[in-house]
Amino acid sequence: MKTTKAFSLKAAYLSMAVATLALSACGGGGSGSATGSGSGNNGGNGGSGGSGGTGVTCTAPQVLVNGVCTTPAPSVTPANLQTSVPAPTYAASSDELAAFNEINAIRKLIGLGLLAQNALLDKSANNHMKYGVANPTSNPHFEDPLKAGFTGVSPTDRAAFVGYTGNAGEVLSFGNGLDAVKGLVNTIYHRDNLLNQTTEHVGISFIPTDIAPVVDIELGIIKGQRNASDFLTTYPFDGQKNLPLQMAPEWPSPFGLVNTEYATKTSSPVAFYSASGTSLAVSSFTVSQGANLLTGRVLTSANDTNGLIAKNAASWLGSAPFQPNTVYTASFTGTVNGVAVSKTWTFTTGTSAQLGGGSAQ
Repeated sequence: MKTTKAFSLKAAYLSMAVATLALSACGGGGSGSATGSGSGNNGGNGGSGGSGGTGVTCTAPQVLVNGVCTTPAPSVTPANLQTSVPAPTYAASSDELAAFNEINAIRKLIGLGLLAQNALLDKSANNHMKYGVANPTSNPHFEDPLKAGFTGVSPTDRAAFVGYTGNAGEVLSFGNGLDAVKGLVNTIYHRDNLLNQTTEHVGISFIPTDIAPVVDIELGIIKGQRNASDFLTTYPFDGQKNLPLQMAPEWPSPFGLVNTEYATKTSSPVAFYSASGTSLAVSSFTVSQGANLLTGRVLTSANDTNGLIAKNAASWLGSAPFQPNTVYTASFTGTVNGVAVSKTWTFTTGTSAQLGGGSAQ
């Protein structure tokens, strides 16, 4: 098969700042909250602002229940998910079909809505692949209107060019269909894009190059979908096996790492998510192997210098690679919109440095 010249890439995996922001700002998962209001006077009827004859005053959102200030359970906005989508039209045994199936398999395993193939986003992805081959650049997510093959500066612009009416983002990667997706979910920013809860459409295009296949995965939102407002999930998920030992390089780097440092200064990242549109606060996020607590750092919207982490996401990244064929325990405690949450789960590594995990168990 004839191959074409590859994109000029800074790393094997690239993240899309504009795409992340567009996706996180559009569509939307509901967030549940309950606030009380009212006032009580001694001898009168007490509401959340007062206690009637007891003389006890509660601070909103707490209300008085049987003489005790109590925080009411938040109301829950129900899920509105795509639990089934039309069969894709990608060719059998194609990289596009393998990537599509793997993305949806992972999303289903962690409780997210499925993505439907969108022919317009397929076209947009293919247009951008052709532009990138013809016009190598250090930032392949944007197009220059003065260059041949231009269809739009940003992913949303390029989607609009082919007739897609929603917002769009993208992730780019090297590798065949299955490995490309496994590599992307072994990052932080790219993983967050592929696992965005509100995304509803996907378009995929692979182009062979003299290095490896290059894939453009376009992610689109028109109406959006949502998980329930009390939704919590993780990646890796509880019981997941064959996790890689270190993080795949991505640009921009979440912690300012250079490419050569990923092999010695990272583990595979561990993520915790609340419902889209909620605000997650971390009290403790740890990973341990038996009684040994691993050294790592936590990335949230509060300390992400690249500004790409959504408020409902947190990622833990070890300061050294995981050990092969080893069971690890992750533990998270914090709050979602001020309500306490906690979760403990386990996962097992394989032997691969940067690939592995995914949907296969």
